[in-house]
Amino acid sequence: MVIIRPHGDTMRKNILAICIVLCLVLGVIQPTTKTLATGLPTATKDEHKDYTNADLEVIIQNIISWKKYDVGLSSDQNLLASGLLEKAGTSGGDWYAMGLGRLGVSDDYISYLAVLEHAVETAYQREEKLDRYKATEWHRIALTAMALGGDPTRFGQSQEGEPINLIKDGTYDRGRTMPLDEQGVNGAIWGLLTVDANRYQIPSDAADDRTSIINMILEYQLDQGGFSLDGGNVNLDITAMALQALAPYYNDEKVYQVSHINGQTTVREAVDRSLKWLSEQQADQGYFSSWGQSNSECTAQVMVALCSLGIDPVNDPRFIKNGNSVLDGLLSFLVDDGGVTHSYETDDENPAAVAGESNSMASEQTLYALCALYRFRTGQRHLYDMRDVQSEELKNDIAQLREQIHSIAIEETDVSSAQLETLAAKYMELPEDERFYVYNYTVLRDLLAEYNLAIPQFSLVESPGATTVGGGTVVNIFDQDVVNSGLMFNETDLETYKHLPDQVTGEHYTEVIRLRKKLEQAENVADYPEILTDLEHKEDRINEIRAQIERINGTIVEKLYPFDDINEEDRDLIDGLLAEVEELSECDRAQILGYEDLQRAKALVDSSGRRIAIAVIAVAVVVILIAILVVRKRKKKRAKIEQEKMDHNPNW
Repeated sequence: MVIIRPHGDTMRKNILAICIVLCLVLGVIQPTTKTLATGLPTATKDEHKDYTNADLEVIIQNIISWKKYDVGLSSDQNLLASGLLEKAGTSGGDWYAMGLGRLGVSDDYISYLAVLEHAVETAYQREEKLDRYKATEWHRIALTAMALGGDPTRFGQSQEGEPINLIKDGTYDRGRTMPLDEQGVNGAIWGLLTVDANRYQIPSDAADDRTSIINMILEYQLDQGGFSLDGGNVNLDITAMALQALAPYYNDEKVYQVSHINGQTTVREAVDRSLKWLSEQQADQGYFSSWGQSNSECTAQVMVALCSLGIDPVNDPRFIKNGNSVLDGLLSFLVDDGGVTHSYETDDENPAAVAGESNSMASEQTLYALCALYRFRTGQRHLYDMRDVQSEELKNDIAQLREQIHSIAIEETDVSSAQLETLAAKYMELPEDERFYVYNYTVLRDLLAEYNLAIPQFSLVESPGATTVGGGTVVNIFDQDVVNSGLMFNETDLETYKHLPDQVTGEHYTEVIRLRKKLEQAENVADYPEILTDLEHKEDRINEIRAQIERINGTIVEKLYPFDDINEEDRDLIDGLLAEVEELSECDRAQILGYEDLQRAKALVDSSGRRIAIAVIAVAVVVILIAILVVRKRKKKRAKIEQEKMDHNPNW
């Protein structure tokens, strides 16, 4: 439809409208594609475009630039040292940080890790630690730490002085305090992704191992092939995430006992059922929908799942509808400002996501989905495989084997048993935890079965894992160079320190924590002993303020809330609390629960006191007046008596 804004006389307007419509119908005027701020053309919802890796890089940089703008930063500022630092330890900050780390783009990873670690240490002072019910709090933080080069097995210290092991506490020993799937299957899904991100070893006496976690996930698969969150309706996002976690085990022969699907299944069979169901859910425009609404987030999760399984989300015919691929569908949600919209439809369940406008969650998920695609296209490790880069020899061996399997699959003539056995031997020569990168192994497996040859028997799930401690490896995916981990306390850090006031407040919390943690780990820490000591003192002062705020809030909740029964007896308590609060900085006062209510309570008590004083004075006045009247009455009475006596006794 062409909409003409009214201007000029009516006849001229109508003639223009008719001409435009005729031109469109006859094909004289072709609709133009929308354009990003950078000038990169992007397809409309119904139009396919072949995106190169260079195109993907531009789109990725656009999303990062949009996020900087969204949080008030300039293009040359670091997201992880400024815009997102306050959100370290929350989903609003960690997923962006994880995406940036997996891209390996230039940013201040150390600062974010420092504040994230401090947030974990602070949370571990509570009984429930990161969360009473949600194991995914551990998983998100552990994955973020690994993506930024941190070690989640030694992420800060507990109150007892022991290293905090996020992998142990959040995954394989989570079951000692709360079932891993207490919040639904996503606890098991992200637990498996986390423990496999660096192939961490699971002790033999752990509450859960890889077998039990996979079994837990498979129990949530429904008959149609999709997965549910909690045993109820099928959920597209959860299905895609389940495939991401199960991907490394696709080639395994291990059979799992489940309470449905005839009681048993392999991972490969379960995944194939899900892929068939996912393919059926794809819209003609290439995107996917959840809860009846097309959106970028579920489309992004499908892309990550396909890349994890070695399925090309651009060219695999199962995921092309009406000529549009998953990538076409995802990029149809790009907005001209460089960000990504949740949906072009109004979402009553998500009112914060305005239809057609860039959205933070949509942008972050698209960011790491494009990272997954770029990694897949360039032969790098999967998004959630954060181990050291593969050696060139290993890469070549895997690539050659995939090519040889592809060649025999398309040959019209029969292959020999010897050829198949040679390829099977090459497959088994690969390291056990690298075999899933041979994406077309099932072609070889099926041919071996067809020729009645032995099928390789192995199970990655029963491998103990290679890593006990250690973090992820940060690689710039565009030039494939490992990001230098050497850390220096630089001139920028020094200038930031100099601008800190002597009397710090809660407003300076993240900067002080960041600088102190960074300096502690810097190679040149010995050059700044006085600064380190001062930062430690400043951190102690901020912690005292935070403790004071927590104590004041606790007192308000326990003794005054909900402020509907305030009386004169509360005066001293209210006066004391207000005196403390008013000594705090404006930033710290904002952290006080019900500060305005506390001020109103003070006014109420003062008003009550004034009323009491007025009442006392009024009573006193009345008493005095009564006393005066009584005295006067008595005087009059005595005077009358004396007069009467005089009247009856003339001698007086």
